[in-house]
Amino acid sequence: MVRTCKEDGDWESDKEVDGGVYIPSNAWLLDKTLGVTSRMHRDKPRQLTSYGMKIQPTSAESYASFTKCGKLWPQLLKLYNPKQVYNWLAEFQLRVNKGALVRQYVASMSSKMYHLEEIQDSSLAEMEAMMNDHERSYHFIMDELINKGNPLRNSDLTEVYYAEKLVCCLKKQQLKKFWNNFKQVPPEEQLLEKGAVFVAKWIQSSMAVSPVLVSRQLDLLAEAVREVLRSRHPFHSIFSTPLDLVEQWKQKALTDNQFGPSECQQVLVALGEVIFNHSGFYTDNNMHYNVDNACINMVLDRCQGSPIIICIIYESVARRLGVKCDTLSLPEHFLLRWKESYMYVNG
Repeated sequence: MVRTCKEDGDWESDKEVDGGVYIPSNAWLLDKTLGVTSRMHRDKPRQLTSYGMKIQPTSAESYASFTKCGKLWPQLLKLYNPKQVYNWLAEFQLRVNKGALVRQYVASMSSKMYHLEEIQDSSLAEMEAMMNDHERSYHFIMDELINKGNPLRNSDLTEVYYAEKLVCCLKKQQLKKFWNNFKQVPPEEQLLEKGAVFVAKWIQSSMAVSPVLVSRQLDLLAEAVREVLRSRHPFHSIFSTPLDLVEQWKQKALTDNQFGPSECQQVLVALGEVIFNHSGFYTDNNMHYNVDNACINMVLDRCQGSPIIICIIYESVARRLGVKCDTLSLPEHFLLRWKESYMYVNG
């Protein structure tokens, strides 16, 4: 249902809308409905809501509607999966509130830390509590600190200085926790692509590296390989494989190939064509002098990078297609190996 209101706050009209409730583009309604009094929303209410936001989205199309509102917080759109349903009202309200708390915290840092050369971990207890109360709180806080379109980035230079310091500290702290947790999960869940995302986040401490976006780009490469297979081998077993099993390949390491040797080779031929011919991935001769070549998100965007990252991309796509590849680390090389079978039987 859509409800439009006049500037004095009276409701003007109601009408049904398929798929949920929309928030109209009205500054008064933003304040009354969301409890938002931030100046930035009064300044740009139409930019935020001119397309409407579904409070209870029921389809993938609702994500497309929301992305049109992404002019203020464009990096955050990478956190959301178009195939999932979200409570956009709660997401918007949480982002607004986190932004206000972050600006307040940064404004107080100078008086507390001016005598310190570096920010101490012990002084970040308040910020840690803010990061741990919701699964996306950390990303909302980092977006407020990093995004140059936010008010914090246009404040005085002292606050900008402390915001940049805070970004590095929070990222390193969060990544240390992630790495410790990553080492504790079962081996089949310690995927190479997750490790590569960790490295990219550590190197690019001032950027928002999205695991969701990296996974989505790998999914697109896998889908391109499927299309090549469909045109050449329409009766390949992958096309009769249940979707829930294919999803498992994406989430966990394979213990063995999911097809016979002949069909695995068909997948590998199509994979090589998509990655090296269609997409044009190649190793950069100046890889040692450019840190972007070690960041999987940048390599996926530019189609060039270090051999180890390209091998990880190849292995990740092959796994999504039911083919297991082994990694081999040699003194000066990192290689991939495919075998017809990885199952050993003692005689």
